Amino acid sequence: MLNTITDHVSVSDTQTRSPRLWIPERVLFTPAALDEDWEQQILRRVQSLNLPIKELSQNRLKGLRGESERDTYNIAKRTLAVVTAPPSSFKLSPIPPSADWQFHIAEGCPAHCQYCYLAGSLSGPPVIRVFANLPHILENRFTPGSKEVLQTWYPQSKLEMNEAKRSVKRNKFGGMKYVYDRDTMKALRCFFESEITKRFPNAEILYWT
Repeated sequence: MLNTITDHVSVSDTQTRSPRLWIPERVLFTPAALDEDWEQQILRRVQSLNLPIKELSQNRLKGLRGESERDTYNIAKRTLAVVTAPPSSFKLSPIPPSADWQFHIAEGCPAHCQYCYLAGSLSGPPVIRVFANLPHILENRFTPGSKEVLQTWYPQSKLEMNEAKRSVKRNKFGGMKYVYDRDTMKALRCFFESEITKRFPNAEILYWT
């Protein structure tokens, strides 16, 4: 399996590509966000980029739904919403199984990954949110819920999501996800560890999940 993976990866595919800055097609501001001091810095940055700005009449985000789930996905992925963070966002939360902690100054992702594992856990359109009241400080797997959502977002996708070819992992809360079998996971781990070592010789891989 490892030979199959490395044989299909060309030199150009493994070269580091220059990052591309994501620019939203429109920016929404909620009334609560406009009352925050930090919002003024965000607003000036958005204005400097000549992006379309819409000030909402209420704090609930509207205008993100399309005629289909695919349309809704496209609208949300092109939109940046400047909102206020809920009280829970002011507390550090752990990142199991590591010993690290996380603190979000924004939510959402502008990427278009057809293997997105979090698709089934999203509540509402996948809009990118920036919190105005907070000053700035790989795995290919899927669940039944994420598979259903991804197939509406990418109806023509050739991504393999055949449960019969996967192994099932369950958590203590009764949730389940489909992951690659043991041999495939071993081959993938060897591949990524080898590539990371070549590109980042001083990097330390903390864990593999």
